[in-house]
Amino acid sequence: MMEQNMDGQNGTSEGFQMRYNASEHKTRSQEIERIRSQYAAHEQKKDGKEVDELEQLRKLDERAKTPALVVSLSLGVGGTLILGLGMSMCLAMDLMILGIIIGVLGMVILSLAFPAHQYLLKKGKEKYGEEICRLCEVLEEEE
Repeated sequence: MMEQNMDGQNGTSEGFQMRYNASEHKTRSQEIERIRSQYAAHEQKKDGKEVDELEQLRKLDERAKTPALVVSLSLGVGGTLILGLGMSMCLAMDLMILGIIIGVLGMVILSLAFPAHQYLLKKGKEKYGEEICRLCEVLEEEE
C-alpha cells in the first residue's frame, strides 16, 4: 500500500492511497494460486523427491533451449545494428557503395538468426530429450 500525504489549503492532511483490486474472482484466485505455488515449492523441496525431479526437468528444458535463444538473439541484434549502420552510411554520410555493402552484410547476418535458432534448438532437444522424457514418465507415474 502506498500513501502520500499532502497539506490542503485549510491546513488539514489529505491522503492518497493506491490499492490493487482484482475485478473478477477468477483472476483473483489465479493470482493467489500463482503466488502460493511459488512458496509451496520451497516448502515441498525439503521433503519431496518429486519436487527435485520437477526442478531437474525444468533445468534440463532450460538448458536445451537457452543456447538457441542466446545465439539467435545475438545474431538478430547484431545484424540489425550492422544493417542500421549501412543505412546511416548511405543516408547521412554519403558513403553509398560502402553503406550498401555493409547493409547487405547486416541483412545476411540477420537472416541467419532463425535458421541458427532452429538448428541449435534441434541439437539441444537431441542432447537432452531422452533425459527429459524419462523424467516426464517418472513424474507422471508419481501422480
